[in-house]
Amino acid sequence: MPLTLRNGEAILWESRAAPLFMEDWAMRGAFLLAYFLIAMSWWSSGGFLFFETISVVAFVLTVIVLTAIILDYVSLRNAHYYITNQRVGCEKGAVSMKTREISLQHLSYVDLFFKRQLNRTRDVANVDFHSRDSRKLTFARVREPAKVKQIALEAKNSLAP
Repeated sequence: MPLTLRNGEAILWESRAAPLFMEDWAMRGAFLLAYFLIAMSWWSSGGFLFFETISVVAFVLTVIVLTAIILDYVSLRNAHYYITNQRVGCEKGAVSMKTREISLQHLSYVDLFFKRQLNRTRDVANVDFHSRDSRKLTFARVREPAKVKQIALEAKNSLAP
């Protein structure tokens, strides 16, 4: 669903989430592969009901983790972030798109969160927008997060009181 601008509204910044780096996918894949190998090794050991039960549980966990990885990837791939001269918002979702917004009038502060040192080096972070009524809106995996924070705060300061 394309962004619908209100009367007198202009887009100041918009972007999509930065893709996950290869080492992130490698770590998730190694975790998933370890689960799968444990499940199959216990399954093939046979003879004991205990090992069969554990192997079934490990296999089910493998399927759950794989599903979570795919949904996380699709949700981030579909994420669309924007800052206008009146609001901050994001549209994202794996199956159906959901839109969340915070009016710049209600914005209290903006926070940056670098998950790892590697993300700091690559200048990718989560940008959290906090409102006066305790709502929080997160832009996940944003490139140049300091610039995004600056644009939002300047837009907030330029509002007529």
